[in-house]
Amino acid sequence: EVVAFGDQDMTDYESSMNKLLETQIAQPFELGTSTPLWRITVVSGHTLIFKYHHGIGDGQSGVAFHRALLSALNTVPDIASDVSSKIGIPDSVSLVPTAEKMTDCSVSFGTFCHDVFDSFVPSPKKSAAWTGNPVAKIPSEVVNVRCWEISASDATQLLALCRQHKATLTTFLHTLLIGIFSRHVADWNAKGKKKYKTISSYVPISLRRFTGVSSYEMCVHVSTFHFFTPLA
Repeated sequence: EVVAFGDQDMTDYESSMNKLLETQIAQPFELGTSTPLWRITVVSGHTLIFKYHHGIGDGQSGVAFHRALLSALNTVPDIASDVSSKIGIPDSVSLVPTAEKMTDCSVSFGTFCHDVFDSFVPSPKKSAAWTGNPVAKIPSEVVNVRCWEISASDATQLLALCRQHKATLTTFLHTLLIGIFSRHVADWNAKGKKKYKTISSYVPISLRRFTGVSSYEMCVHVSTFHFFTPLA
């Protein structure tokens, strides 16, 4: 079922939203079938959850969907009788080409040689990096979600500070999380035998500025940057 409707007591909005998101994230997509890799759930007539596989959209694609949804809702006629019960599907739909077709994504010879060498002779700094907790041998679909909100005024001030320091909100969140993790890893160093010196992390980088695709379209035009951040 791609679009589902349900009722749920949203009196405690934060707790209810946490549970809704946990349920949605724990429900996997059916890969290798004709089932779409996206799902919409409408709860209590006023809360909509849009879930999609990363294979069909990057982070900005979620924003693109909500912009399109908001635009469609604002153009709905006031008279319910004017709304058709059927939705027309175009005969042909043009998708945004891949990033490789929109810009040069070739790897330099030096980078190629470095990555091949690193595959056989890993850098010593990798052995001293904390890369997260061990991967469980038995997969689990248990998910814990905690929503966190900040006021519109605080968000505006935060974005202004980021621009003032020539940073983005993504880099701010990355730095904040690395600082928090550093304290925990330092505690583990004091209690355990292994001494971590850095934290391994990846930061997503949008390629839309290079491919020319606007933030109003769905696509997967994203890359990552790998960091080894020294413990604070």
